[in-house]
Amino acid sequence: MNHLYQGTPALWQKDFQADGIQITIGDRSDVIVYERRGKAGACMIVVLNLLPEQRDAFIVPVPHAGTYEIVLNTESARFGGTWTHLQRILRTRGQPERGQPDSVEVVLPAMGALLIKPLTERIRREDSLEVTQND
Repeated sequence: MNHLYQGTPALWQKDFQADGIQITIGDRSDVIVYERRGKAGACMIVVLNLLPEQRDAFIVPVPHAGTYEIVLNTESARFGGTWTHLQRILRTRGQPERGQPDSVEVVLPAMGALLIKPLTERIRREDSLEVTQND
């Protein structure tokens, strides 16, 4: 878990700056969704389900169209949960949600959390690392 945190600058680079977080769903008593932002456009979407009920077909606002990856699901067997078949890759729906330009649909685990990041961001970072390694 610590490796995920340290390797995801969006979770810590702008801890003390107002633009380091944007709450996209904060008016519900059962679910909270926010976007953490780092430098150079890096982001991570955090989805928290506060009730002991799984949420099927839950709509999560996202900052742009494209492909996203669930990098952490607290119900994964890997983290002590019971799910063995997990959603990994999400494609946007082409529908704005709660002031964000697009959205994805997820299965939200009971009393659980998801960390979702743009897949295109990971590819861009790998490309820049390759350039850095060749220098």
